[in-house]
Amino acid sequence: MLSRYLKILIGLFVLLLDTCLLFCQTNFKNDKYFVHAYHYGFKEGLTFGPKDMAMDERGHLWLQNFDNLSTYNGFKFTYYYPDENNMYARPRKMTDIIADRSKQIWIAAQEGIYHYSKSKGFIKNILAFDKKSFDNITTLYANKENKLWCGNTTGQVILYDPLSKKNLQEKRLP
Repeated sequence: MLSRYLKILIGLFVLLLDTCLLFCQTNFKNDKYFVHAYHYGFKEGLTFGPKDMAMDERGHLWLQNFDNLSTYNGFKFTYYYPDENNMYARPRKMTDIIADRSKQIWIAAQEGIYHYSKSKGFIKNILAFDKKSFDNITTLYANKENKLWCGNTTGQVILYDPLSKKNLQEKRLP
């Protein structure tokens, strides 16, 4: 008699478990917090391993490593190539990429920092430290006021204002 009740109880438990699993599968796929993970590689159009990433105001993902730059719009990759004859072509020897608070893209390179403009392309910003060229920039950071902190390989740090195109502070680290 006990085994009959046990079989019924186990059957009900299995039925309840199957219902829960079916409910969880159908609801979580439509849930806004369900995360889909995709792998993008050469087959999907990504031809290099990114070092840094940033997202612009249109939601495009910018991927950068030392010699490559591309964007991903959710469907395809677009590559930017250097062009010696075009002053608005992408920079060479890139070291960092960020999006500031207004989601504008900034790129650090050995020759300076660049801002991306959809209408013109890459616009170079000439920086100076003690009235000398400020190059070999390795890191960028945008503060709350969209001012850029730039650091280079020689221990120099400047606070650059993109609106006035001037240095606000210059420091040499020990």
